[in-house]
Amino acid sequence: MANDRESYILKKIQTEKRVKVTELAEALQVTPETIRKDLTEMEERRLLKRVHGGAVIPSYFKSSEPAYDDRSEMQVAAKKRIAEEVANDILPGETLLIDNGSTIYELAKAISNIPQLTIITPSLKIAMVFLKNPSAKVFLLGGWLRFTEPSTFGDVTINQLKGFHVNKTILSVAGLSAEYGLTEYLEEDAAIKRQALQCGEKKIVLVDHTKLDVTALLTVAAIEQVDQIYVDGYDADPRICSIREKGIEVICIPHAQGMQNNAVSDNPQE
Repeated sequence: MANDRESYILKKIQTEKRVKVTELAEALQVTPETIRKDLTEMEERRLLKRVHGGAVIPSYFKSSEPAYDDRSEMQVAAKKRIAEEVANDILPGETLLIDNGSTIYELAKAISNIPQLTIITPSLKIAMVFLKNPSAKVFLLGGWLRFTEPSTFGDVTINQLKGFHVNKTILSVAGLSAEYGLTEYLEEDAAIKRQALQCGEKKIVLVDHTKLDVTALLTVAAIEQVDQIYVDGYDADPRICSIREKGIEVICIPHAQGMQNNAVSDNPQE
């Protein structure tokens, strides 16, 4: 029951930016004291910040990200380089679970001609990439359709994922750090990624350098649950070093010429 309350509170604070103890108690049919205890525990885990009468999104969290079309135009060269590097490690005949996102879309294009691939994805756009490969098998996950991505989500999507075991799960995330792991903005995205990580023999995450040390609102998984990370950057970047100290393999793809001096100081695209 506590997990149900936490999920409700996180969704509420994500959409409204602020929640009140009295309103939460009424909606969840528990006492205000129970809500206060919930909020205190969640603050200790840095999921929110307590204020008088309720809670708000903490300042160190990003609560939203640009629309998909806008993200597709950000860091395009970096995403293409990451995709090309990952494509070199994809073998003919492998079964891949790949989610949605602009970096993953570049990967789909980069591997679209590899023979005998089996692709499982919630993304309509990514599924369409493989139409020109007659040897590819594509399973499009069912569920509710989010038109802005476009991709599927919800309980049906999660339940279908539970039936799969794949060679590689390949995800992108909104934020990545050694301390807070993989994070996302929307619960429906976080839920799909959590389950997807359970399906793969090898778990791979792709991010461009603007996602490093970004903490979005919702936890997907601890960094230790990942086997391999691909990122455009340099080995000396302290953000990358801190991840490697956790025992995670990080493959760095050099920035475009002229970006090296800015690698550590770059801010996420907003």
